[in-house]
Amino acid sequence: MKLIQVEICFLNGKDMRSFSYYFLGKIYSFNIVANEVGTTDDFREMSLEERGCRLPHETTSHSMFKSYTKSSCEFECAIQRAVKTCLCKPWSVGRYQGENTSYCDVLGNRCFIKIINNTETFDNCNCDDDCHSINFNVFQSNNPLDDKDIWFVTRL
Repeated sequence: MKLIQVEICFLNGKDMRSFSYYFLGKIYSFNIVANEVGTTDDFREMSLEERGCRLPHETTSHSMFKSYTKSSCEFECAIQRAVKTCLCKPWSVGRYQGENTSYCDVLGNRCFIKIINNTETFDNCNCDDDCHSINFNVFQSNNPLDDKDIWFVTRL
């Protein structure tokens, strides 16, 4: 069986991409739709409490990310919970300036990975929603290859 790998590069969040491939007598189709949520100047001038969401430049001073997203906030929250439980941090996670958390050994790494991979670790992080976001939806279908479609299929 031959595996087919497809990579897609989006130039901006407004693009809609679609592609198909043919394998074992079927057409596999994918539609990828990007949905961008933005803000107006008046909305950005409101306070965080009035907006009820956080803008990309509103990171905390100790964030490891340059711009805010809810998912990055939840990831940092999960890291903090794992460090608190495992009493160490993998070298690949990095440290904040002045932080004195020790690096994990093999058992510490196992503990850390177990906590990070547990979806409950991300619950109750109190992260604000994003004011600006791009979400991608993927729609996939596969259908038998119809004889009338064969004319445009070429061999590589």
